[in-house]
Amino acid sequence: MTITDARREQLREWGRRGGRARAAQTNMAALGALGGPATYAKYGAKHMARIGQQGAAVTIERHGLDLMLEKARQKRLAHPSVHERAIIAILDDLGIEYAREAQPFPDEAITVDFCFWPSQRRCPQRIIEVNGQVHYDPPFTSPARREREARRLARLREAGWQVLVI
Repeated sequence: MTITDARREQLREWGRRGGRARAAQTNMAALGALGGPATYAKYGAKHMARIGQQGAAVTIERHGLDLMLEKARQKRLAHPSVHERAIIAILDDLGIEYAREAQPFPDEAITVDFCFWPSQRRCPQRIIEVNGQVHYDPPFTSPARREREARRLARLREAGWQVLVI
């Protein structure tokens, strides 16, 4: 379909009008922050899970799995769950060194919540996994996700890691 010059100019004007209207809004940062919660309130968790899966697929397609995994890792490091914060406090109080969101296998896309490396005498080759909402809420769970999780834990155990799932 060919777009005429008049139609192209009309579309540009609509875009400029929309941009000016958005710029005139008082607090764009606050409106942007409401985007996720407002969408969640309007459409529910199942919709948000689908959008997250679609976003991950697009990121992998455009930039590769490594970048998507690193972005997800950085987000989890910056925003630990309530339960992860409790584990962090306990480990810190005990003075135990650990790595968060670590990859026990350098060549595999497996990350774990807490990892105690074999070189550490107090907790050799151990992992703590903290299950959250994605492990239990129906909009996020699926047989495929449960199978992937079981395979991931089996792979860790086969390699000699002791895994504690909370």
